[in-house]
Amino acid sequence: MLLYFFIISCSIGSLLLVLEKSSRQKNNVNEKTLLYIVGALSVAVLLSIYLMRGYGVGTDYPMYHSFYYFSTDALKRFGIENGYLVIYSIAKSLGMFWIVSLISFILYFSGFFILSRKLGLSLATFESMLILSYLFFTSFNMVRQMSAIGVVYLGIAFSGMFDFTQQFGLKRKILFILFVFLAAQFHSSAYVAVLFLLCRSINLNSRVVLFGSAIMSISYFLNIGNIIVPKIIYLFPHYVQKYSLIENDFFTSGSKGLIEYLPIFAQCMFLVIIIAYDSEFLSANKFMCNMYFVYLMLFAFGGNQAAIRIQDYWVPSMIYFYGAFFESKQNSFFHLSSKLFKSLVLLFLVIYVILRLFRNVSNVVPYYI
Repeated sequence: MLLYFFIISCSIGSLLLVLEKSSRQKNNVNEKTLLYIVGALSVAVLLSIYLMRGYGVGTDYPMYHSFYYFSTDALKRFGIENGYLVIYSIAKSLGMFWIVSLISFILYFSGFFILSRKLGLSLATFESMLILSYLFFTSFNMVRQMSAIGVVYLGIAFSGMFDFTQQFGLKRKILFILFVFLAAQFHSSAYVAVLFLLCRSINLNSRVVLFGSAIMSISYFLNIGNIIVPKIIYLFPHYVQKYSLIENDFFTSGSKGLIEYLPIFAQCMFLVIIIAYDSEFLSANKFMCNMYFVYLMLFAFGGNQAAIRIQDYWVPSMIYFYGAFFESKQNSFFHLSSKLFKSLVLLFLVIYVILRLFRNVSNVVPYYI
């Protein structure tokens, strides 16, 4: 836990510096050079933490380690996608399991990072939000799916889906769909990312968020997810076959209560306030605002385990939404100074990530080598 608290503390410090610099116009050359050096070192630290973790750090990580000793035919029977068949083949040919982890980290981190650069986020902001969104810790568990998500977000970057100043024509749509197909070679659930195309069409404003939050809240407490998901999931026979053999309650379990609802409600209110008081922010970050809105609305399924696998594709929007928010130059929000309101949001994110660590979400505690 001390290691986790250290990188969380570094993230807090980085974002506080970002808040301070957002009131200034430019960094001088020496500051930029120093930031690049610190950024490169921090990437190396995150990679080291990811690679050096023990085989029990992460709920599914022991399973991925055991796959190293499976034959290719056995992996196919278990439902492992072609991309990871290749990755495991490379690792076995070199006699080093950590190659699987290295390639997995490169796939998801590079996808998220390249999109962050396209969106103009600083490296410090990106890395801090990767940690405070809990995605870095989740990656200890979701190895294959996180790789697929990284490839999908690489598709967003290269297709220009996020850019509303350009027409998102047929060629760009086909390019994104090709990236989705590539991502599905690492985890078959990636096909759901085709729905990202619809996120461009959402006409978001504070009233839409309030109405959507009300519907989400009602569905959340009525446990709609455990009613609807078992019916929807039969559209994906691969998942039905796979999880019927492993977890009989995978499609019907996972309801959450009031305590778990409070952070969701807080995020909905943050979204309402930010887009209500900063129209320029909404205009400049429309796609990620829409993505983050969809992420929050998917809590309507109340934490259903199968629905969470779908929702995971929208989780990285937290990085870009809050990253852009912390770097924005709005003067005030909801009668509070910009710096004070941003500090309150940062405090919420820190408390939220720490509470999730104490609950040991994704089984990442304790960390050991």
